[in-house]
Amino acid sequence: MQALQSQIEINHRSEVGTSLFPKLLMMVSPLRELNSEQRRVLTNLKGQIDFAEGLLAEIFDLTE
Repeated sequence: MQALQSQIEINHRSEVGTSLFPKLLMMVSPLRELNSEQRRVLTNLKGQIDFAEGLLAEIFDLTE
């Protein structure tokens, strides 16, 4: 967390006063939920779509 806060302070100095870090932290939970939902959908697709090409399976981390 400290590394993230430091990066924000370094890269977004003009926005630090506007509470950018707390806003970013508030987005973490919804992003985790989206990630879980995406993983569930991709896992369901794994049984329906043949990822024989390998590239899509690798992109979505669906390799056996």
